[in-house]
Amino acid sequence: MVTRGVVRSVILLLLPLMMSARLFASAPAGGQSTNSYTPRYHTMAHEILDIESGALPVDDSMFMLLDDILDDAKESIGSQPAPCDREGARRVLGTIDKILIKHNFVYPGKGCTVVYLRDALVAETIEPSVIRDILTQPKNRRRKPVIDISLPIHEADCDTTSFIYLGIGEILGFPMSLVEVPRHNFTRWTFSDGSHINWEANYGGVVDDQEYKRDFGVSQDQYDRGIYLQSMTREEVLGYCYTLRGYALEDRKQYSAAFADYERAMQLYGKAFWGYYAHALMLATADDRRVRDGKKAVALAKKAAAIDESAWVLDALAAAYAESGDFDKALDCEKRAWKLDPTDPIFAKLCDAYAEHKTYVQYMKEAAARGEDPQTEECPYRKAVKH
Repeated sequence: MVTRGVVRSVILLLLPLMMSARLFASAPAGGQSTNSYTPRYHTMAHEILDIESGALPVDDSMFMLLDDILDDAKESIGSQPAPCDREGARRVLGTIDKILIKHNFVYPGKGCTVVYLRDALVAETIEPSVIRDILTQPKNRRRKPVIDISLPIHEADCDTTSFIYLGIGEILGFPMSLVEVPRHNFTRWTFSDGSHINWEANYGGVVDDQEYKRDFGVSQDQYDRGIYLQSMTREEVLGYCYTLRGYALEDRKQYSAAFADYERAMQLYGKAFWGYYAHALMLATADDRRVRDGKKAVALAKKAAAIDESAWVLDALAAAYAESGDFDKALDCEKRAWKLDPTDPIFAKLCDAYAEHKTYVQYMKEAAARGEDPQTEECPYRKAVKH
């Protein structure tokens, strides 16, 4: 899952990076699917790829790999566990984990993020020494003995891996769903008696609700309101994906299309902050002044904050207040964001900017003129990746 602490550093920076030679070296321009291959399946994972093709290059190889993984799952898993067979469900989930490892799927290297399913399905040719370094991460410990470093790898994180699980679950009739907690997603298997197990794809194991609550700071109120730790519907998963596609469209300055995706995200996944937050951020920080609307951005950011008053949402609300001319409230919100996440230096810099009555856009333009990059450093090995 991409967060606002990473939205400034991943969405607004890694997306331009992902539109560089790293991801698009062998893809056509224009963010269009050029498939001549007819997929053997039609699952939620395939639908997510179709959504992404509206903004990013999606080619035959991605659908072919997805289909190959589903074929392997059908062959390896066989019969469905009984309705309340918890050990059978664990066995199935563990088998899927092994299938992905067999296809050279790893957790991304330190400091790197995978945003889209199409990125996880891209074959990356990296120097073996770099792959060895990636495999030292704890989340790759079980993968290290199996991964073939002489072959291309596939980097996938919590949500992109879970999308593949959902696709497998769909063709085999398994009761799987996507679940969200702050900054993270995982897969859930729900039994006929209403109980469930949570599968942590990053580590390849079962984690209970209370551990997720504790580790990711889910409040009882957020749980009771169904914001976090609840099984997402198909429509909600697609709404989540429309938010991500909106980021890519916005980065290309296709603001009308991004607006439409954020609106759709709010309709499909309205209990989450993502659509409100992303739309507010665009209205507060877009390069094109004709797109910016501080008052509307404030209204949308307030809705996001009512759902999850996190550092990145407060940061977006601060940018919205600044764009509307209310710098006192902007400074107050940014200070609160900084207090929640004192490790992100951008919050401190924006506090100074709002204290000087500068908007987010003004601050970024001045930083760029000074040759500064106030957002983040590039993933350390991305430039070496070939496809």
